[in-house]
Amino acid sequence: QTCALPIFSIIIPIYNGEKTIKKCVYSVLNQNFQDYEIILVDDGSKDRSSAICADLATKYSIIRYVYQENQGVTAARKKGLDNSKGCWVFFLDCDDTMFGGALCFLYSSIIRQSCDMVIAGWHICSGTRYKRGYLGKMGNLTSIDFINGLFDGSIPVGILAKVYKKKLFMESSALEIPANFTNYEDCIMNIRFALNAKSILALPSQSIYCYTITQNSASHRILPSTYWDSVFSYVFNLLPISQQYKFDNFVSSSIYHLSCYNNIDFSNSYYFEKLISKSNTLPLLSLEYNQLNYIKSGNCFSRFIVFSYKILRFIKKISIFVLSKLR
Repeated sequence: QTCALPIFSIIIPIYNGEKTIKKCVYSVLNQNFQDYEIILVDDGSKDRSSAICADLATKYSIIRYVYQENQGVTAARKKGLDNSKGCWVFFLDCDDTMFGGALCFLYSSIIRQSCDMVIAGWHICSGTRYKRGYLGKMGNLTSIDFINGLFDGSIPVGILAKVYKKKLFMESSALEIPANFTNYEDCIMNIRFALNAKSILALPSQSIYCYTITQNSASHRILPSTYWDSVFSYVFNLLPISQQYKFDNFVSSSIYHLSCYNNIDFSNSYYFEKLISKSNTLPLLSLEYNQLNYIKSGNCFSRFIVFSYKILRFIKKISIFVLSKLR
């Protein structure tokens, strides 16, 4: 695949990132691959981020600095995309970093095999502790494989360790996301892109992205169940009816995660009620449905969800083991 322009455009949206932006940018500048550009998009920061970005752009010719009034991360990525020149787009959050050799690995992957996206391995960073993130797919994936991977948790829903072919990214209108969506917009972006992709390459063996856990990030916001119902509805309407997508997996895993880690009460959620009415999908939750009348909110609901899922996972593991012995 030939490209007269920079191979990669690294787009970094920034909002009040004065404490992390230099570490993030230098993780890219220290790469042993040179054919790339960095687009820093300041989304109306109120700290010293603007000054830091301007200084970096002055020092390094491959860095361009763009400012916009605060509009959110999707608008910032769109601004960066509009100002980019590369053939491939890599999104990097300003509190995350790129591992050494990442761009070389991605480049060798895209020239070795024709594809529209590459997704590689990643790590979770919490202070000085590093843990390998989960990527449960490997090799060539179809659009359906990839989207179902997002739905069942075997592929991270965010931007982590993903590089996109820019031409297809623009054609798929991947960033045309409702402005009121301030969480899970990454998932919608990935679905929009994947619906137009012919081939996606998953390479979990090489870790290229370090995701930093921050307590004030958008993923930790407590949003009402009505918000999540609107997200579920939007995603459902994106999917072609004729294809086999694991939408129920997406709803159940999202509710599980948001209940456990964000302490959100889904007892009045339309999609939760619809989900647990399907006894073949989550039988334990269906059996316990009457107990929801006694669950008021928060921690009690979270414990109920966690307990039910732990039992369900245990039964599933036992069933797989028994079936393997019977074959």
